[in-house]
Amino acid sequence: MEYVDLINEKNEVIGKIPHSEMRKNNHWHRGAIIIVLNSKNEFLIQKRLEDKEVYPGFYASGAGGCVSAGESYEKAAKRELEEELGIKNVDLNYLFKFKFNDEQTKAISNIYYCIYDGIITIQEDELESYLWVPLKEVKKFISENNYCPDDKLIFERFYETYNLKNKFQTLYSNLVKNRSNCPWSSIQNIDVYTDELNEEILEVKEAIKNKDTTNLKEELGDVLMDVISLIIIAQEENDFKFSDVIDSANNKMIRRKPWVYGNEKITDSDLAIQRWNEIKKEEKEGLHG
Repeated sequence: MEYVDLINEKNEVIGKIPHSEMRKNNHWHRGAIIIVLNSKNEFLIQKRLEDKEVYPGFYASGAGGCVSAGESYEKAAKRELEEELGIKNVDLNYLFKFKFNDEQTKAISNIYYCIYDGIITIQEDELESYLWVPLKEVKKFISENNYCPDDKLIFERFYETYNLKNKFQTLYSNLVKNRSNCPWSSIQNIDVYTDELNEEILEVKEAIKNKDTTNLKEELGDVLMDVISLIIIAQEENDFKFSDVIDSANNKMIRRKPWVYGNEKITDSDLAIQRWNEIKKEEKEGLHG
């Protein structure tokens, strides 16, 4: 009998129950969903069998399923990939955590993606078929077919993340153009943008205090523009490059969270903060160069 961890809405394990009982009573559980792309930028879509307990006959993205009791998210993702599609020995890229709740399923899932160009071998007692759809046509396919509602939302978020690089590049290019061509912007210095940044941060705090998410979105955009503008000015002065700032942030995150990116094991939030501060102190004392 297959068992799954029973969890609460904070993703804390509170018990262990049979998979069948979880489905029957629609309990909160953990899931792993893997989006599969190929090198042609095509998106794999599976069609579920008509006798499935949840969303029978619906289309769904890639592969996915429940995390077994005591199993890690990543181990479950690799298992589901191999069981449903015959895919193994691929690099899994973590995307985000996704919480979903409707009358058929309640799950907190880790979402991954992988690139795969090999042979697909479907699990015939789970899937009816699969197809590759050009990524730019997936949204249209979803709108015209019965598609699992959780996978609809996951695709929207994935597509936003996937296109984020292009959107960020556009914003950066626009701000470089603004710096070069706007009579006011072209003569401003770091002190001016620092003052602007301080003002925008106060407005961000105010929006958070008022729970005004519409205004918060706009004010965070203003903060982002000021930060990028400061980096552009620093590049003009040959102080550092944009890539230096990104490398600094990435390296700091990896150094200071070895329980996420290394081999340390920490599950308590207080211990995580304590360890972060320990590493920060070591860095300040020059132990990391």
